[in-house]
Amino acid sequence: KARCQRKEPRGCQEYGMVYFTGQQVEKDMAMATKIWERGCQIGDAYSCVSLAEALRRGAGIEKDNVRARELLGEACEKGVPDACAQLADSYENGSMGLLQSYIQASWLYHQACDLGHGESCRRLGDLHAQGRGVEQSSANANLYYQKACDLNNNDGCAALNGATSSGAARGIQSIPELEASCHNERGTGCALLGIMYAEGTANQGKPDYAKAVDIWDEGCVQGVGENCVLLSRAYLRGQGVEQDLDMAFDRLERGCNLMSAEGCFQMGRTYHFGFFGLERSQEKAVKYLLKACDNGHAMACFHVGQRYERGIGVRPSTKLADRYYAKACAMDVEMGCEKNRDLR
Repeated sequence: KARCQRKEPRGCQEYGMVYFTGQQVEKDMAMATKIWERGCQIGDAYSCVSLAEALRRGAGIEKDNVRARELLGEACEKGVPDACAQLADSYENGSMGLLQSYIQASWLYHQACDLGHGESCRRLGDLHAQGRGVEQSSANANLYYQKACDLNNNDGCAALNGATSSGAARGIQSIPELEASCHNERGTGCALLGIMYAEGTANQGKPDYAKAVDIWDEGCVQGVGENCVLLSRAYLRGQGVEQDLDMAFDRLERGCNLMSAEGCFQMGRTYHFGFFGLERSQEKAVKYLLKACDNGHAMACFHVGQRYERGIGVRPSTKLADRYYAKACAMDVEMGCEKNRDLR
């Protein structure tokens, strides 16, 4: 209670949980939601997430899916991984009053995964493996399964092992085939080959990040943007190479310049949030989001629409906002369709 009154981070959320679980007090959902409401009002994003769950279930408060979605969206923007994950699950399954949208789900799982939510990394891997909301890519699926496993997600580890053992059945090329396409076909097989070395598949179960970095570097030099993006992550995490934020940024930028939609999208996020120690720049953020949108990144189109609607990094323009929301809608982003209808 004292922590909540002092407005400490998560203070009100944890205080509300005392009444939610009935720890040393009589269980009282109405009191719990009242505390979370107060915490949310004073800026505790974790209280907002708990309040959203209560609103979704109608527990201690009248059920309200619309407000629950709004609270989760705001908490997700503030960097609460579970908020992003809950919204992603709702879009994937068409729950909480939302129309099913794998594209929106993939975007939100991506945010949660970046924030260290292992289960979201695993589910993002599933979407890549199945080609739902994203282009089907065994390489990207394995990348996210590996990240999930690194975050101690057992299902991610199991999925990674399953992908490895059933590679032939799922049409994944053999290591010799990948080596040939990497070295002889302008780097086209380097991305997956590097992932296989990073996870140990290509090296008798022993991860070899240094070898993976060499392979991704070769693919990046040969002009395949996906390799540059993977190389950027290696420099960012210090895996197989000494951590170097300048190199991480440089390779990410190169990936975007080589027409990697994901690379451009991440460049936009970099300038929006000020990653890599860079000064935040909304003007540069929108520049890269536009490029990602032009390269077919659905959520980039949606965010460009938001920026034109709100005048973030660009001059406000309802006409241009409508145009980019329409592009996002055409790529199955339901929120783009909703915004498109609202502006008309």
